[in-house]
Amino acid sequence: MKTFFLLIFLSCSPSILSAQIVDSATTKLYHQQLFEHIDRINVGDVNSFIASFDIERFTERVFDDITVASNNLEQFKNGFKRGMKSEMHKALNEMLTAFDNYQYVNFSVTDSSFSMLMRGFDDEGLNYYELIIDYSNKNSLRIIDIYPYYSGELFSDTINRIVIILLSETGMLDTTVSGFDTNKQLLSSNVDKMKQMGEMRRQANHQGMVNLYKSLPEPLKVEKIFIINVLTSAFYVDEMFYLSIIEQYKNIFPDDPSLPLITLDYYLLRGDIENSYKMINELDATIGGDNFLNTYRGFVAEVNEDTTRAIKYYTTAISNDPYIEDAYWSLIEIYLDQENFKLVTEQLIALEEYIGYEFTEQGFEEIDIYAQYIQSSEFKEWIKP
Repeated sequence: MKTFFLLIFLSCSPSILSAQIVDSATTKLYHQQLFEHIDRINVGDVNSFIASFDIERFTERVFDDITVASNNLEQFKNGFKRGMKSEMHKALNEMLTAFDNYQYVNFSVTDSSFSMLMRGFDDEGLNYYELIIDYSNKNSLRIIDIYPYYSGELFSDTINRIVIILLSETGMLDTTVSGFDTNKQLLSSNVDKMKQMGEMRRQANHQGMVNLYKSLPEPLKVEKIFIINVLTSAFYVDEMFYLSIIEQYKNIFPDDPSLPLITLDYYLLRGDIENSYKMINELDATIGGDNFLNTYRGFVAEVNEDTTRAIKYYTTAISNDPYIEDAYWSLIEIYLDQENFKLVTEQLIALEEYIGYEFTEQGFEEIDIYAQYIQSSEFKEWIKP
């Protein structure tokens, strides 16, 4: 399982298609540019994506409901904007290097927004990111906010809460820290620990992260921002603690849109197959549908030792999209175990045809799981010059 966001950067969003506010030519341009960004991300170059993030527009979204008429506020806002350039670069870099693969999923249009959804995934987990696009700029893709489904809120919403707390401490807002509820007062006085969490996460200091979380005042241990940040570290440090944190999250945020992603590992670790499927189905519905999730259903079936059902999900995924690479490899592992070398060969041929692999006999000889397969007549017939 992986999470990937700076402490102050979290998110998610609905996908509802309605009135067309972006013409088809612009939509095509946006898609082309996003596809180019994703291609670069997948080879380790995240700079073009980061350059497409519009700090100016993002700042306006953060301060949208803060209407204090004050020169000091403008100075604060300008200082925030300057600091945000470097902080957002760190946050986006962390987000985009968290997984090995990123893919486009779909896009949505509402009366007031245009967004594009992409998926990050690898062997350790997945997340979905809704990119909120400035559709008034028809010359280039300008991202003005991001909504990771793992956290359940927009980047700008999280930053907005922190900005309000900081402004109240300066006296620029009518609401002062003393006027906040107890938890907000505690959050204000523990900003340094929020920063420490961000640094520990970048250093992959999982034990330090867990220790810091355990040292928090009890009321802050139930704050979403701290729970989400400690989850990944808890997973690596202490499975029972990790499960207890998720149980706590479920109880505190029972209707949060992030629950399907957060609790999927929880149910799998507990061997609760029925709820594992339920979480995948809920996630599928929330994001507007993603055939890739059939590979996750197949994985759950394998955990349940239901090979027949697993094959069904993987073949469904391929039937819907012959370029879904993960499904082929999953089928290969199953067919190798069954010693069904004919079907192993069929998957390898498909990987050559659709994904562009070029296999050699020597390559198979170097991988232990193919030891029996390379002795088979099916392999020898297929691999010969």
